[in-house]
Amino acid sequence: MSELWDSMGPELWPAFWMTIKLTFFSAIGALIWGTMLAGMKVSPIPVMRGFATIYVNVVRNTPLTLIILFCAMGLSYNLGVQFASTNSTNMFWLSVVGFIVYTATFVCETLRSGFNTVPIGQAEAARSLGLPFIQVFGSIVLPQAIRARQRADRTDQEHHYRLGDRRRRGVGADEERDRDVLRSTVRHLRHHRRRIHDHHPVRGCGVRISRQTIRGEAMSDNKPAGATVLYDAPGPKAQARNRIITVAFLAVIAAIAIWVIATLAGNDQFAGEKWEPFTYWSTWKGYILPGLWRTVAAAIVSIILALILGSVLGIGRLSDHTWVRAVSGTLIEVFRAIPVLILMVFCWFLLAKYGVVPSSQLAFTAVVIGLTLYNGSVIAEIIRSGINSLPNGQTEASKALGLRKGQMMRIILLPQAVTAMLPALVSQMVIALKDSALGYIIGYSEVIRSGLLSSARYGNYIPALIVIAIIMILINFGLSSLATYLEKRLRTGRRKVAAVDPDEVDIAASENLPTFGTK
Repeated sequence: MSELWDSMGPELWPAFWMTIKLTFFSAIGALIWGTMLAGMKVSPIPVMRGFATIYVNVVRNTPLTLIILFCAMGLSYNLGVQFASTNSTNMFWLSVVGFIVYTATFVCETLRSGFNTVPIGQAEAARSLGLPFIQVFGSIVLPQAIRARQRADRTDQEHHYRLGDRRRRGVGADEERDRDVLRSTVRHLRHHRRRIHDHHPVRGCGVRISRQTIRGEAMSDNKPAGATVLYDAPGPKAQARNRIITVAFLAVIAAIAIWVIATLAGNDQFAGEKWEPFTYWSTWKGYILPGLWRTVAAAIVSIILALILGSVLGIGRLSDHTWVRAVSGTLIEVFRAIPVLILMVFCWFLLAKYGVVPSSQLAFTAVVIGLTLYNGSVIAEIIRSGINSLPNGQTEASKALGLRKGQMMRIILLPQAVTAMLPALVSQMVIALKDSALGYIIGYSEVIRSGLLSSARYGNYIPALIVIAIIMILINFGLSSLATYLEKRLRTGRRKVAAVDPDEVDIAASENLPTFGTK
């Protein structure tokens, strides 16, 4: 052990310090850029909202490995972006840029989810004081959103706050409190209904109080087009200011796009001979399609195994036995804390040393095991969150029927938890598909490595990366859209079969009681 430490120690500490610096600068940059994107997504400027939405959907569905390769080959070698004179320092800052570009999308979605936890009355009160959008966003909404989401863990960030994660946070509790307030307020205002709503022949119609006003939601029924909670409908001055900002923003985007296109064209990246190989069936048959199949195969096998492992660990963490909870919790925290790449490299060396699998399947097995261990720990937390989000009456009814803990978990709780967390599970498939690109490091010929092999033959690195990026974005965007669709369907289904509130029934029944001679 001492000999190993003597040989690796001098190189380990500089590498560890480099990781800390990379994390520090990337986190600061991602926080700043992600906050700007979140502000754009809720801004009154339609162009900014569209840009932020497209940016998040495109970058979030692109593998991080592909983004870093774009920064290294595109920014440095083709666009001539140099952050330092030495190559190592320049590559460090290019990696920082890649991490910022990618991680900012998750920061944006985290903050946008935090906006949903801020009471609507906060923004409405700020607007009633005459505060503009910048002050409402920066002074009122953003600080509360950051405080609300500061404890969001890695699982929540990767799944963009799907159905079960929001239920376990403050939104469900806030909605329950709002319903309690609504019941008491409506009960108090019942005897004012005739006086408020009746039409007077002289004074005209009285003040109408809608249920939205009582509930504390935005009164948007009669709002002009374009009005939201964070800003009012723009007036003449605001419209003129918005037009100026729109023109300036479009000018900046157009200038950057023209510079990128002109520089790439000057380097012959749009020449016909660089794109012509993708018109050959041999390129797709020999490189792209086999690599895409290996990527999908690794993702499918790993997600199936991760579902099994995650179910075992998630149920084990809810066990009545202390030692089972301790073992399951330790495995979850360990596998979730280790980077996927380290798990893949460790499995690759371990399998190669003991010859467990044939050499032809060594890289595939290492990729699948690494993805299974990491995604299994994440799915375990998803399932645990889904089980804890179920009503307590499910557990109490199961115990009243005499079901054992295993039967209750297998027959009653687990199927409902999987259904409730289905959008998050589909989102995890996107993560597994993107993380399979890390197999490029250990020699697994997935789609990125196959595309680079094709580019090495034809000398078209940038076109190859663009084609691969389009393929991955389309696949991941399709899976993300499926997760969003499932979430909406689950919400709609719950609203349709929602049980009748007994308090509301009592209130409605009391209105039909006889008056016993009173006028």
